[in-house]
Amino acid sequence: MNIQELLDHGEDQTIEFKEQVPSPQIIARIISAFSNTEGGTILIGIKEPNIVVGVDPDKFKKMYLQTTSHITGLPKTSYKIIEFQDKKIGIIQVDKASSPVGTTSGYFVRIGETSRPLSAEQLKEIFIKKIDHSKAIESLSQTVIKQTEEIGKLRDSFEQANSWKRKFFYAFLGALATGVAKLLLVMIGITIG
Repeated sequence: MNIQELLDHGEDQTIEFKEQVPSPQIIARIISAFSNTEGGTILIGIKEPNIVVGVDPDKFKKMYLQTTSHITGLPKTSYKIIEFQDKKIGIIQVDKASSPVGTTSGYFVRIGETSRPLSAEQLKEIFIKKIDHSKAIESLSQTVIKQTEEIGKLRDSFEQANSWKRKFFYAFLGALATGVAKLLLVMIGITIG
């Protein structure tokens, strides 16, 4: 499809519009969702339903390059900046992956126009269906490592927090991330002491 066809078609299972350059974490989730579903295209600089507002090419490129530090597994992505209606549009193309693709906040799938986190059962089904289990386990290992790094950052923030409410919030997030990581490991048969 060309850009005008994508705009006319609108968001769906394989197309996502973003008006402004989002955070690398948000793009990582969309890449995970597209990779774990049917692939897709992210157009940045488009206001819904189909208005071209443009994007700063430097911000777009910087965001895309930073996104890789939030992704685990082997996503197949490419990016480019094109000019359309006298404005720059950032495009990220995501292919369907051969093994699960995760992020520092978990694994996602695309359902309609939204990226949704996988439940433990859905994640288990994806890992079982993948032919190359070594790549799937490598993806899961990378996710656990990155989540452990995030827990470390949360712990540092917790130690620097100056109110009991913030400390409670950070402690809750850390416990939640640790629980998710342990559940994923148990699901694939890795026990931890």
